[in-house]
Amino acid sequence: MAYAFITQTQLSRRLGPATLKRLYDDNDAGTADTNAVDQLIADASGKVASYLQGIVTLSTAATAATGDTAHEIVRLTLDVAVAMAAQRHPEVLPSYDGLELMKQAERDLERLRKNQTALDTDAAPNPAANEGGEIFPDPNTEDVYTFARDGFGDF
Repeated sequence: MAYAFITQTQLSRRLGPATLKRLYDDNDAGTADTNAVDQLIADASGKVASYLQGIVTLSTAATAATGDTAHEIVRLTLDVAVAMAAQRHPEVLPSYDGLELMKQAERDLERLRKNQTALDTDAAPNPAANEGGEIFPDPNTEDVYTFARDGFGDF
């Protein structure tokens, strides 16, 4: 199932209505083509969802229509969307390097994936995100717990 983490209004606010029109008015009708913008939103949301999988329940994260989407998800999705738009028509956004913008967005997404950053949400993580743990000492193989193993040294 496809999720949309941003709305066309949020994208228009990020890029500006005139820029969005220049980027996505494929039939010269004077407005951005809804189908093209919807595809951009779906593509950007799909990329972000691929990083969120296992961190947060996607159906919970995708509440952009109600305005409840975590701001960090919205920001990251807008970053990806702008990078994709800049790659589509670099002449419209000459001061934006679409490839560099995408690299930065991917670095931010990777940090989120590695739990180096967090979402500003109260949503529970997917059960798959609970990676479990290891109990020390293992009563089946060890008799004495050694503090040195945990990397904190002896107390």
